Amino acid sequence: MAIGLKAYVTVFLMHEDQVLLLKRSNQKSFAPGNWTGVGGRVEGVEFADLATAVFREVHEETGLERHEVQDLRLRVVLTQPESGDLVLVCFYVGTALRRVYGPCAEGQLCWEDTATIDDLDMIENARCALKKILMSGEQLNAPGNLDEVVFLSTSPPFS
Repeated sequence: MAIGLKAYVTVFLMHEDQVLLLKRSNQKSFAPGNWTGVGGRVEGVEFADLATAVFREVHEETGLERHEVQDLRLRVVLTQPESGDLVLVCFYVGTALRRVYGPCAEGQLCWEDTATIDDLDMIENARCALKKILMSGEQLNAPGNLDEVVFLSTSPPFS
């Protein structure tokens, strides 16, 4: 049996003590009305350089250009099984040099205080990743191991 690989990138852009989140449209088939970072599926040609996918998704959803995002870091990698395939979700964090607001093709962009993320109806893997990032002190550029990448798995994907 052939096993496929699907990859997604999710980016949490920070600005002071706030994080840019996307409230997904209620018309979306996956996680309608839930909160997450900006991002999406990695295109086949982007597998060799995931940062290309990150900056494409950031631009598509926020209008921010590559030079308007600083300190982009891969922070959490999640693996999970899905219909016989392996899904890889790569969570990045970076600093936005300007704030963006409003609707986008995926839903509504909002800046949220990092202290209130537990109050939001977030996609659970996004909440888990964001909490790990915030615990590292990333949001305030506090001391912490900013080069550490956390790997998570929902369960053994194949037997």
